[in-house]
Amino acid sequence: MRGRGPLACALCAVLGAGWAGCGPAPDTGPSQYVKMTYTVTPPGASTGLTPLVMAVVTDAQSCQRSSNKIMVSANLDAAGITFNLAGGGTLPQAALRADKDTGTVAEVNLKLPLMLDSRTRETSNPQNFLTSDRSIGLSCTVSISGPDPFASFDGSFSCSAQQTTLTRGIEAAGQFHALPCPPGL
Repeated sequence: MRGRGPLACALCAVLGAGWAGCGPAPDTGPSQYVKMTYTVTPPGASTGLTPLVMAVVTDAQSCQRSSNKIMVSANLDAAGITFNLAGGGTLPQAALRADKDTGTVAEVNLKLPLMLDSRTRETSNPQNFLTSDRSIGLSCTVSISGPDPFASFDGSFSCSAQQTTLTRGIEAAGQFHALPCPPGL
């Protein structure tokens, strides 16, 4: 039984981990997060199927409802992502495109580590990839759910860029949950 004394732990040992309260502790990740898997080629850095869980950076200035902008950033060690949305990009929608032509409405900035230790999940050697950078051809689709993304910014994203002789291949995808504006704002 989690959080109990030695007698309760002994009881769990006898009854088994399936008994109520005896299983492993629940995942206690950040309450506001971006979960992301990615691959960058070359060098072939990849999270595999296990996502990085990045905490959203909260800032007292992040609520920009009056100027019709949403900016949400999350990071973990050398990895990070920032969503910059304005105007029509702040509305709930199934497939908001962010690429070299949409910078005034939607931009995604990926900071992807080119080194990732699969055992320890430590990251290093980050490189930024922006959808507004015409030279890399990064394109993202952002799905925003819920009635008010300013109150609760929830959804998913997928990003890709084709590898060429001059640019890296990128695949990134994940889910997000953030609270850009406090209740009542």
